[in-house]
Amino acid sequence: MYLVAGTLSRSVSLILLPLYARFLDGIEVGAFGIITALILFLQILTIGGFDSAAGRWYFHTPGPEERRAAFSTWAFNQLTISLFFCVLMVVTARPLAAALTGDADRFTSAVRLAGCFLVTATLPNILYNWYRLARRPVAASLTAVGTAASTAGMTLLFIVILDGGTAGAFAAQIVSGVIMSVL
Repeated sequence: MYLVAGTLSRSVSLILLPLYARFLDGIEVGAFGIITALILFLQILTIGGFDSAAGRWYFHTPGPEERRAAFSTWAFNQLTISLFFCVLMVVTARPLAAALTGDADRFTSAVRLAGCFLVTATLPNILYNWYRLARRPVAASLTAVGTAASTAGMTLLFIVILDGGTAGAFAAQIVSGVIMSVL
């Protein structure tokens, strides 16, 4: 179950690639890829080993209260660091869009939305890992599959139906993250 769920949730962007190629022009696809690469790099920095540390503490603490404390510390720290990068990207979106894509007018909103995605993606990721460590494969799988399905659904809505372009692709990921965080 973990293999299928983890693979699906991490490959949803690859699965959606034909949709991006069909409904975004070549420049938008390139900008989406470059901005996504930046987000992936920033996610590495925001996680910063908290996932490994939380996993280690989870198995080395005797009670459920201490385990929850380890995960809540991870959530707080990762959310704080994600919020820092989000604010940084929102404030510097125009020059960052110009540097990354060469077209600040067209991609500033996409950079802002991508920064916000850093925050909304945090809780579903932490929840998935919590279920995984707690050996709750059904809950972990439902979280991963739910994230993938909501991302795909929101992408269809924002790109195909609403014609949102690159900004719509990131808006879809934000809405999916919010949906999964609320659930």
